[in-house]
Amino acid sequence: MRHYRIQAPYIAPEQYERIRTCIRRRCVQGPWRKVYVQQLRAKQQAKLASSPSKAAPSSDAVEDEAAKREKAAQKANSARLDKEKEIEALEAKLQELVDQKHVQFKLLKAILMDEKMSSRLPPQP
Repeated sequence: MRHYRIQAPYIAPEQYERIRTCIRRRCVQGPWRKVYVQQLRAKQQAKLASSPSKAAPSSDAVEDEAAKREKAAQKANSARLDKEKEIEALEAKLQELVDQKHVQFKLLKAILMDEKMSSRLPPQP
């Protein structure tokens, strides 16, 4: 594979030199993104180590968080119980309506059978 060099317009020599050194440095470093991320993490860890109040939460904060989690769990549990009760009530209502439907269809069937039987009988003189 041949590499062709495209003639670029002349840039200020200082800027051109800075660009070339950045390219060279990145080529030497290899995975420069990984190196950059590692540097950022090191800076963040240094900041956390320098401020111990933010790094180690107090026991009050831990207890508050535990209380909040417990309260949220209780709310979720009560909401779940309410929904279960509502579902049970709706299922009972559905069963009642199904039973009513069956009774009405039996009544309709009886009426239709009576009409059919009466139409079969010969007319009385």
